[in-house]
Amino acid sequence: MRHTHGTERWRARDSINEALVNVYRGGAIMVAVIAIIVGVTAAAVAGDLTAGNRIVASEATYIAAGGDLIIARPGNDGSLDASACARVSTVNGVIRSFSLDVEVGAAAIAGRPEVQQTVVTATLPVVDLLHISNMTATDVVASRILADRWSWQVGSIVGLEPSDIERPVVPTGLRTVVAVRDLELLSEGASTGLLTIRPAVGPTQSCFVQVQRAYRDDIIAALPALLAERADQPVQVAPRLPEGRFAQNSAHDFDSRPTRFVGLGAGVVAGFLWTVVMWMRRGRAALYASLGVPWSGGVLIRWGEGVVVTVSGLAWGAILGAVLAKMHGLEGWDVTSIVAGHVFVAVAVDVIVVVVAALWKPAILFALKDR
Repeated sequence: MRHTHGTERWRARDSINEALVNVYRGGAIMVAVIAIIVGVTAAAVAGDLTAGNRIVASEATYIAAGGDLIIARPGNDGSLDASACARVSTVNGVIRSFSLDVEVGAAAIAGRPEVQQTVVTATLPVVDLLHISNMTATDVVASRILADRWSWQVGSIVGLEPSDIERPVVPTGLRTVVAVRDLELLSEGASTGLLTIRPAVGPTQSCFVQVQRAYRDDIIAALPALLAERADQPVQVAPRLPEGRFAQNSAHDFDSRPTRFVGLGAGVVAGFLWTVVMWMRRGRAALYASLGVPWSGGVLIRWGEGVVVTVSGLAWGAILGAVLAKMHGLEGWDVTSIVAGHVFVAVAVDVIVVVVAALWKPAILFALKDR
């Protein structure tokens, strides 16, 4: 502790040095305070990341089941124009659009003439939805049900024969299985089908549109006009997954999660804890004043001690919380901005509490008696 004598002036640098020395030599109380702040912050951050991860995982499951798909179908037993469906992909907020037709019993499998095979024909963007890297006109995608039933795998050769020789409705011939997928994502009828590629021309039974969540309602409203709806041929538009318990608004759920304010709570706890420590150490503050340290110098000492201890505890606690959450499995989403936001709020609140609390001036005589 530095003494002041005569005209020697106490400087701000002296207060900062004194604060750092006090923290370094603080002993068990400093270690305990930092440990408590680290524990509280780690639990808070890990809890929020876990809650956010549940929402992210739920959204991923929802989208994998077709939650971002909209289907347009013609009314009055009409048809849509495949080229108009293809042009929908240029609309802002649309990820991709493709035509899709499900022809039940449209083909027979070579060597199994008794089997009436459902064939699904779709335009090329469907391969991106199904995460297929390359597919040509001579390839097919087998549904998982079919692949299990006939022991097909990637590379298997499948021969298709028309069910109605006079009026074939799907391409036939030898085809190579390029992938096996769960085609129920597209429709119930496609779950036992073989998927082939068709050109984006002519009539189609349905137009599938994959959309970004923020644009979903606008695209649903605009889709009939984009597909040239007429009075005698209405266009019916609906989400792939029915409304109700399947419908989700993950962005709203994420933004309104109860744990989003844990940074604020951690900052309040850290600031309050250090306020208690300052009250317990009021005799030390009185001792500084009795030795000639000005009130402003004492305030600066208390600021330095509080900021170093609490901010370091908050920072290490946030890092530990992120590590713990990562160890318990996150779905690959970026948590950096979430953790940084919690740290920023916690530090801001904590510093405000520490700064205000440090302005308190203890009664020197009574504080010295307590000491």
